[in-house]
Amino acid sequence: MQWQSCPPAPLAWIELRELLLWLLHTPALLLPFVALLAAALAWRLQLSRRALGWLALLAPLGFSAIYTPLATALLTTWLHTQLPAPSVPSSAPPVLVLVGRGPAIAAATTQAAAARLRQGPALAVYVSGDSRRTAERLLLLGVAPRVA
Repeated sequence: MQWQSCPPAPLAWIELRELLLWLLHTPALLLPFVALLAAALAWRLQLSRRALGWLALLAPLGFSAIYTPLATALLTTWLHTQLPAPSVPSSAPPVLVLVGRGPAIAAATTQAAAARLRQGPALAVYVSGDSRRTAERLLLLGVAPRVA
């Protein structure tokens, strides 16, 4: 069995990115923020109070369109067009990939992976992003280690 530990490097910008994503995904926070930015822009451009009010009202209303089903459908369609064309199935042997999971579901999925490996649909198991105990559990369940 080949062990490879990859400790995560601390990234300062991740916390800022998470804060911005939280703001973007919370309309109750984002829309007043957009109204405030629109009012600040109108004040900076020295627009009349009436224009400031309209801009502060219409900017969040226009921006809230990203939360509509139509916007979701358009974004979904655009994202599907970005996918590469399906490739021809390769002759590579099927590999079961266990991506990082929490301890709550690790036991059941590891046991299912070992069972599938014994049945034959997969020729190998690749454990990614989890602790060593997942690979050790596969060893206890009778999965022979191989170096990739």
